[in-house]
Amino acid sequence: MALSTAVLAVLAMVHGRWLAAGVAVGVTFLAKPQGLLMLPIAAFAVLVAAPVDVASVARRTAVLAAAAVVTIAVGSAPWMLTDGLAWVQRCYQMSFLD
Repeated sequence: MALSTAVLAVLAMVHGRWLAAGVAVGVTFLAKPQGLLMLPIAAFAVLVAAPVDVASVARRTAVLAAAAVVTIAVGSAPWMLTDGLAWVQRCYQMSFLD
């Protein structure tokens, strides 16, 4: 599942659909901790997409980041309501540090 959402995120970035790309990046991160690897790809896509003026780059970054954060917040809400932030430690911290 993580690979399919990562591919959808890249396709959305190629077509300039930054909101859809942000949602796909958020779902990729929720699917597997390795979804963090999408962040450099998303940053590169935001920087090289036309037009490259500062305002456009800032707008693309804001849309993509906001969509990803909202997707992660909505997707993780059931676990946060029951366990607080303990699920983050179990799912992500243990995957990267153990």
